[in-house]
Amino acid sequence: MRWKATLILAGLTATVCLFGCGGGSGDTSPVAGQPADVVRKAAEKAEPDAIKKAPEPPATPEITSTPKMKITHRDESKVEIEGEEGRLTITESGGASIPDGFPEDVPVYDGAKILMSGNQQGAFLLILQTPDSKETVRERYQSSLKDLGWTEKTSMTMGMGVMMQFEKEGRSLILNLNDEDGPTRINIVVDTTT
Repeated sequence: MRWKATLILAGLTATVCLFGCGGGSGDTSPVAGQPADVVRKAAEKAEPDAIKKAPEPPATPEITSTPKMKITHRDESKVEIEGEEGRLTITESGGASIPDGFPEDVPVYDGAKILMSGNQQGAFLLILQTPDSKETVRERYQSSLKDLGWTEKTSMTMGMGVMMQFEKEGRSLILNLNDEDGPTRINIVVDTTT
């Protein structure tokens, strides 16, 4: 159960990083549409040292072993972690592919680039990117999943993103879509354990 939670957490973290950290072109600020440099200068006048003292976030998160989980492989595109409940593999960018055992009744969007994939004991993560609009992707997935016997349980729009949850025969599928920075990113998390 902890591994499923780990995979889902990894998927949601990847979604936040891929969808929420892009930042766009940096030309405008979320403060009433003002140019970013105007907002920055105003903030510096109000609290001159606050901006200069803010620590920079690490470039990439550090992944380390713990007593309950051990990193067994790490390179530029793949991390494998072993623990009490099995093995978790996360692959990104150039090395990413559809994970072995990925459910045949979960469609992979036609023509999409695979950005990241992961699997562990019946739970799967797949992050894709397509030039198609978020609404086109949403409509195709809703139609395809319905035709494949999945039931849509939840659908909500959150800013530039859409989150949908589907169920079939005790399995669950969470689909997140976001097109904030241009191409639509598709985050699929499937739990096939019953």
